[in-house]
Amino acid sequence: MKRLYTLVFLLFILAACSKSEEEPTPTEADTISLITTSATPGQFVFAQAGKAVTVTETTMINVAGIDVRAVAADDNQLMFLMPAVPSGKATVDFSGAGFQKQAEITVGNYATITNTDAVAAQFTNEIGEIATRLEAHMNDADIQLDARYITVLNEQRQVMEENFAKLSAEEKLQVAYFFRSNMPNDEDFILNTGKPESNLRTTGTTSGEDVGEELVSTAKSFGRNVVKAIPFTYAGFKLILLPSPWLVDKVAAAGFLTAGFVYSLHALSDLKKVSSLTGVLEEITGAERMAGPTAGEILFYKDKVKLLSVKASFRNLNQSDKNSTVSEIASLFTYVTKFQDLYDKTVSIANKVKSWFPTSGTDIPAYANPIGAKPLVKEYALPGSKLSIKNVSDPAIQLAATTAESGMNVTAKSATITQDKAFSFDIVYTDTKLEKALTKKINATFKAYKEGVTVAGGNGAIWGNEGFINPKGIFVDASNNIYVADTENNRVQKWAPGATSGVTVAGGGPPMSEISSPTNIFVDATGNLYIVEGNLRVVKWAPGAMSGTTIIDPVDGLVNDIFVDKAGNVYVADSDNRRVQKWAPGATSGVTVASGDNEFRSPIGVFVDDNDNLYVLDNVTDYVTKWAPGASSGTRVVTVNAMFEVTDIFVDKNGTIYISDSYYDQVLAYVPGDSEGYTVAGGKSGSGPDQLSYPSSIYVDSKYIYIADTHNQRVQRWDK
Repeated sequence: MKRLYTLVFLLFILAACSKSEEEPTPTEADTISLITTSATPGQFVFAQAGKAVTVTETTMINVAGIDVRAVAADDNQLMFLMPAVPSGKATVDFSGAGFQKQAEITVGNYATITNTDAVAAQFTNEIGEIATRLEAHMNDADIQLDARYITVLNEQRQVMEENFAKLSAEEKLQVAYFFRSNMPNDEDFILNTGKPESNLRTTGTTSGEDVGEELVSTAKSFGRNVVKAIPFTYAGFKLILLPSPWLVDKVAAAGFLTAGFVYSLHALSDLKKVSSLTGVLEEITGAERMAGPTAGEILFYKDKVKLLSVKASFRNLNQSDKNSTVSEIASLFTYVTKFQDLYDKTVSIANKVKSWFPTSGTDIPAYANPIGAKPLVKEYALPGSKLSIKNVSDPAIQLAATTAESGMNVTAKSATITQDKAFSFDIVYTDTKLEKALTKKINATFKAYKEGVTVAGGNGAIWGNEGFINPKGIFVDASNNIYVADTENNRVQKWAPGATSGVTVAGGGPPMSEISSPTNIFVDATGNLYIVEGNLRVVKWAPGAMSGTTIIDPVDGLVNDIFVDKAGNVYVADSDNRRVQKWAPGATSGVTVASGDNEFRSPIGVFVDDNDNLYVLDNVTDYVTKWAPGASSGTRVVTVNAMFEVTDIFVDKNGTIYISDSYYDQVLAYVPGDSEGYTVAGGKSGSGPDQLSYPSSIYVDSKYIYIADTHNQRVQRWDK
């Protein structure tokens, strides 16, 4: 008669260890039926009785003529190890357990073990590989698995290696079938070392696992590993209770301990990881790049895509979650309770094995539940796949959202709104796995396409004072007088507010001195006019003067743009030499204040803000770089689409950067903190009030955007 070894087992893991999950309902108390209907030698078989089962050490179940020891499990269940019987149908006789009942079990096809030593070596080698895999768990910052666990595992491996050889051939065969049927795979213990920098487990994809999903998936992994560990641990626990265990009992107990221990350690790693994950959503806190006139407000430009990166606060699990109504979290805490019992039994087995075998001497560390009492709160960006937009306050505004790499791409449309309109909408985040949905109200402004107003020229290409020929440079003074560099008329005109014609204030011929092809201009606080003449020199005209004074000439390069700061320093965009120079009042040479081949190919626009920060626009790289006073390098703050032909830059008091784009006949605005530019004027080529044709110079005040609409021979004013 073969002597086989069994274990008790909890009801909640029976189906996981059996080939069939059909559980017949007994109709009478003395009935018994198989839960496991198919097995191979070395696998666990479970049976459900209709009444409580009394089992002793002599209780046997006969399987195909072989008596095997029966063990009582929970909830009126029996279990035994499948003996080595021929494949096919086999009869299970329960009379030895007090039930006059037989059942049929299918013995699956299996290969007869002819080399038990090779099977044992494969099992112990796999344990060694798992011990190596667990070193990564030991070094992981969130898990920090105690090194003593790996020492215990290696000691149990050594116990099996040293004592398996001492067993009889029949005992070796029994243990070998168990080893082969329950062989762990070291690849199941590879640690996923991906660390989310944001909420995404896999960054850069729309399908990346977010923190909430990672918490759920890791919690499920914890439960699965607890389920895997329990039968082996309980089997070993039963063996250590035998009053006079044989050597094969002791080796089997070490084998059960080892098989269960590896899954317990995986479960412990999972639980430590779960405790570290801030995956429980608390509230939506706001969104990145939400910049507008009012804090927390977002600007939507008609028909333009806006990337919303919505943020939320998350916390990790704590003991208060024991009573959670979320099924996944409630299930986790159920397994946490069972894991405590599992761990206690593991320690008992290990201590008994230590008393049997001197090789096994290391104590298993005391268990401490890693789920603490207080939560840790972090903020993450939410995945666009779980976000939606609802409850737009204005029915005339339609918001269309699509999933983006790091949020949502939202487009605002309206067929009827022609002026800027404040509105609100709700962002909804839905996490089905954690059974939670949160809503955040967002205030926004719909920026409608507007029509420009002609404030100078617009009468075609003419010589008279009512118009221009290809005006390029403009400036607006504190009294709203508009200065225009009328390039091909070789003059600068001044247009008073509401005037229908201009007054020549520089060039244009007698009685004034002539100038040649003025391209850019600047007017300082005292009314001095600075003129870039023919892209070669800078001339300064005092108010009411008949001639100007050359202040920068010759320039060893090409002057594209100028800016005069409050101290009278003139900044020159020198495209030929890929630099910006600063000329002090009265200086005969300039000092380079910005340069660099990586940033500059052809600097075409310069601007200096009230804090003396220098902004440089490059026409080839399409970068805007910001240079702090005295800095040796700049910071790239805007990258314009490389197809654009940029011509000028202006920075308003709020830090919004405006860029004229003559290729697409538009002016773009870049709000601070927002890398996306939006069309604030034009975008359509033509001569209509909502169109532009080769916009060049721009000027922006608190209310308006002024544009030199060069090919339409006019200056247009657009509301901001």
